[in-house]
Amino acid sequence: MNAPEWPIPGIVGMALGGAIIAVVGFTSAGWMTGSHADTMAKRMGRDQVMATMVPVRVERSRADPERMGHLESIRQASGTGRRDALMITG
Repeated sequence: MNAPEWPIPGIVGMALGGAIIAVVGFTSAGWMTGSHADTMAKRMGRDQVMATMVPVRVERSRADPERMGHLESIRQASGTGRRDALMITG
């Protein structure tokens, strides 16, 4: 039995249409994969926590009687040592 010729253009059109819709959807319609959405959510959460905690930490730092000593130890450190000094001094 021979297959009729009319379904072949329809099948090719559906495949090309699906590919075009996928390309347009991911490039300009805002579609994204689950891993990209997860990465974006983690970044937004981290930024929000930082925005919330920075004013609290600044206020606590201003109230610290030993803050000048802490600042001096942070300034003397360099590179990754500066990060470690910052974590130690709070």
